[in-house]
Amino acid sequence: MIINEPTWLYIAAHSEDDVARLALHPAKDPQVDMAVALQQIAGRQKAKEKLPEWYATEGVLYPKKVSMEQCSSSQTAEYKASLVEGESFADFSGGFGVDTVALAKKFANGYYVEPQEELCDLFRHNSNLMGVRNMEVLNGTMEEHLAAIEPVDTIYLDPSRRDTHGRRVVSIADCTPNLPEWKSALLERCNTLMVKLSPMIDIFQTLRDLPETFAVHVVAVEGECKEVVFLLSRDNFPVNDILRRDAIYRVRNSDTIYRVRNSDTIYRVRNSDTIYRVHNSDAIYRVRNSNPETDIIADGTDLLNETTDAINRVPTIVAVDIGKNAISRVETTLETERSTPPRIATELGAYLYEPNAAVMKAGIFNALSQQFQIAKLAKNTNLFTSDELHEDFPGRVFRIEAVHEFHPRKTAKELSHLANASIAVRNFPLSAEELRKTLKIKNGNACYLFGCTLWDGKKIILQTQKK
Repeated sequence: MIINEPTWLYIAAHSEDDVARLALHPAKDPQVDMAVALQQIAGRQKAKEKLPEWYATEGVLYPKKVSMEQCSSSQTAEYKASLVEGESFADFSGGFGVDTVALAKKFANGYYVEPQEELCDLFRHNSNLMGVRNMEVLNGTMEEHLAAIEPVDTIYLDPSRRDTHGRRVVSIADCTPNLPEWKSALLERCNTLMVKLSPMIDIFQTLRDLPETFAVHVVAVEGECKEVVFLLSRDNFPVNDILRRDAIYRVRNSDTIYRVRNSDTIYRVRNSDTIYRVHNSDAIYRVRNSNPETDIIADGTDLLNETTDAINRVPTIVAVDIGKNAISRVETTLETERSTPPRIATELGAYLYEPNAAVMKAGIFNALSQQFQIAKLAKNTNLFTSDELHEDFPGRVFRIEAVHEFHPRKTAKELSHLANASIAVRNFPLSAEELRKTLKIKNGNACYLFGCTLWDGKKIILQTQKK
């Protein structure tokens, strides 16, 4: 993309102006390329919040609106990059290149693959400005280049979530490329496959579709769920996620190594004729065949039960919310979440806890309950309570001021003194808007009302103040 001097001057002069209004009033100078100018102004305005370091870099060129909307934010790109490292990687969903630039900092070299030639040109220009000079740019599709590239440590993929008619799709089988069809070929070319999926994805169905998954990261930014990241490995034994140890693992009728991330327990899956050893190394971890050493095999807990056997793995589930000043994180394994009995309240404490969007999407409520020693209001009511204040709770915290058993007319009268309130419902027969109309309360933040169901089935309204 070549931009002439009059167009650059126009962009600089109107960088903060409303793009829609600018489009109605062409530049007085006929040398100004209005289409290019409007694209750059719109992209730069979007980048100011979404990509602050790109915005701060002089000379960055921006793509069309759809590419700016689809690209990762700087925050989520940096988070994904923190999950992998190695010698080489390939980004088969190049796009604007935000994820590519973040990943390039963790690898010695890599491939940027993108079918649109215009985006390839933009990446060549921008990556140099962003200090990334270790990338080979390949214009084409994943299908065209996968077999041609050298095997890499990590492949990154962000499947297109639109069909041939431009309509949004959610199922991974409907995305492009079709991941269930291509995963084996992809995993033949890498140690770790990282896949970015929509926050609308069904996590547990996707685990069934992608049994090679060893970790799932649900990523939110300031309370809004942005993406779900799946990490897959051909043998479910990620190179960059091995604790240094000489542990021996047994596996029944499988070439797969099973382990639980960040666990001191050595797990064994019953009987097998094959024994695998994990060798220590500061640089590279590999799984090697070793001679049977039955006298030093560590006994442990069976990893699989009837529930998780259908998925055939024990992936780590991580819910992350990236805030302005801190990152909250709740982590568990699928097996632990399903085997841990829920903590159900028998009385209300002084505080009410509402999990953030990442925890809600991940569904790891038992892990959350155990981590913070809080109790759920009911099996299907995803609100928690405790007498103890946990200011580091990943979500919103409220002090309970009053409890109203729900009877429409009576409750409306009891709350008639409220000038306004923020209203939410959890496991309640009315929607938030229906409850607002029933209570005849205006929207506002004088207090926070929660319509919910308790452990005994009672429908109540909790009157609270946010901490």
